[in-house]
Amino acid sequence: TENMRLSFSDKLDLYYSDFSIVPLFVQENYIDNRPSGCESSLEVFDRLSMAADLISESDIVDSKLRGSQQWGLMPLHAALSSVGPAFHVSGGHDGMYRFPGWLGQNSKSSKLSRMLRDVQTHMRLRVSADKTEIRKSYIPALVPELISPLATQGAGGISDVVSLMDHYYLTKDHFDAMVELHLDGERMYKEVPAAVKSAFTREYNKLNHPVAFQTVANAAASKAASAPASLKPDMEDVIDDDDDAAVAVNDEGDEEDEEEDQSSDGLDKDVLIKMPAKAKAGLASRAESNGSSSSTRGRGRGRGAKAASATSQPRKKRKTT
Repeated sequence: TENMRLSFSDKLDLYYSDFSIVPLFVQENYIDNRPSGCESSLEVFDRLSMAADLISESDIVDSKLRGSQQWGLMPLHAALSSVGPAFHVSGGHDGMYRFPGWLGQNSKSSKLSRMLRDVQTHMRLRVSADKTEIRKSYIPALVPELISPLATQGAGGISDVVSLMDHYYLTKDHFDAMVELHLDGERMYKEVPAAVKSAFTREYNKLNHPVAFQTVANAAASKAASAPASLKPDMEDVIDDDDDAAVAVNDEGDEEDEEEDQSSDGLDKDVLIKMPAKAKAGLASRAESNGSSSSTRGRGRGRGAKAASATSQPRKKRKTT
């Protein structure tokens, strides 16, 4: 075929078209190839074994390439993950080419790892074990103890299961996660009747359970209650040099308050501001009082002006005959 006549560098270029997805396609579909030139099934298995060895070695190179950013290993990774396996299993292919299933399995693996970390975080108050020990030792022993009372005793075994979960600070979500993490947990849980499962969920949600961790609000309140009262310095004999400045600031504040009162007198006349009835009555009374005081002050000044003008004019002399 045409691909058989490609040079080694041309095959590397096919790898560089997408160096992340091409090795996954090779790993997913190489097992379905029928290598050409094989006279027996033993030779077919021998070819498949050599391709599998190269793919395994490429995983080691890939961990170095991505983990420590050694991108100079990409040509070696291309030869081990794509070019070499394709060379050993070149021939016909049975069926359709499948999309890499590793992507979905990797997503599931991340989810299970996150669930296992959460289970280990709650159980470490009772056991001193890491995630690996929880997965290998505790989950295989705990899951049958949690499922068998429900399968054998029915609703009568709910209290024993809840008591065991509360002992390890496990929740209903942790129960479901442990069933999924157990290799045979889903098959065992299918033996529990649906009515018992529903009764178990209702009974667990109805009861109060111990909490492994303190909430943030309660932690802040307890910290504030346990903290000693802050010591206040003795300021009795201290003389502040800024007293005059404080008095000046207070005077300025009084002037600003007077200006705000004057500016607020015109709020009822502003068409863009809707004032409540009580506020309008208060502003109207204030305006009337201000107007009356100003008018009295104006009349006083008028009398004084007239008197001053009268005294300043010279008296006219009477004519004598």
